[in-house]
Amino acid sequence: MRWTWCVVVGVLAGCDSGAPDCTKAVASATASMRLDDPRLVKSLTDACEQGWTGAQRTCIAAAKSSADAARCVPDLAEEIRVQVRADLAKAEAEHAMAEAKLAADKVSAIATQLTALDDKVSQAVTAVAEAQNDADRAAAKAKLAALQKQKADLEAQVAAAKAAAARAERMKGVHVSPECLANPLAKGCE
Repeated sequence: MRWTWCVVVGVLAGCDSGAPDCTKAVASATASMRLDDPRLVKSLTDACEQGWTGAQRTCIAAAKSSADAARCVPDLAEEIRVQVRADLAKAEAEHAMAEAKLAADKVSAIATQLTALDDKVSQAVTAVAEAQNDADRAAAKAKLAALQKQKADLEAQVAAAKAAAARAERMKGVHVSPECLANPLAKGCE
């Protein structure tokens, strides 16, 4: 009879009076399952505050595994999967952005070296033109050939670095919030 009364009257009748609040229930469950990610704790607490019953909060507080938690709140496993996917995507995007910055910095450094080498090549061309005898001319030509080879190598490095930077830029991808992963048709999830 009391159970029927609780169903009819709900929270106002005091059926939840012995249940922990959402913060305590989630903290207890995540501590016993060793899930210490603050974003997951916040996500679960928000889900709890959206309408978990006192019985569900009590059950979650006692949960020792994700299977226990899934029995308490059937949609919980999907909420955790969505959060984990979102966290993984965010970590991958952050890694890709760091790689893109490193690749762009490498392009810039090699381009600076190439500019300095262009000056040396110009000086070597001038030295070849101004050489007074065959020995000076041969030495200047050898130096010019070495500088031209070095320049070709740097140009190849610039091309490879630009390709790597472009690839890293593409890998940055698009960040999708956990809310949009859970409901792609929600407002602001276009």
